[in-house]
Amino acid sequence: MKRQRKIAFRRENKFAVIADSTPMAMMMHQDDRWLYINRAAETIAGHCVRELRDMHFLDDAQLHITYIKSHSEANFSHGLCPECIKRLNRIPGRMTPDL
Repeated sequence: MKRQRKIAFRRENKFAVIADSTPMAMMMHQDDRWLYINRAAETIAGHCVRELRDMHFLDDAQLHITYIKSHSEANFSHGLCPECIKRLNRIPGRMTPDL
């Protein structure tokens, strides 16, 4: 068991070194919350890690989609799936995002 923990620890450290040194944004989320945000993602998102971790996953996505739509000619082929819209509508105080 100790050996497996050491191996997992080494792998996590390797991931952190690579992820923190890449110029590409890397973000991981689970249950609509950010779990990991590297430095490049902070810069691109315009929010610090603490702010991003406090955000609901789709809140940040909505901010970026709105910005992209208003500052470019980009078209999005689709928005949220019906299941996500239903789930968001069950969150008190939330309105369905206009994607």
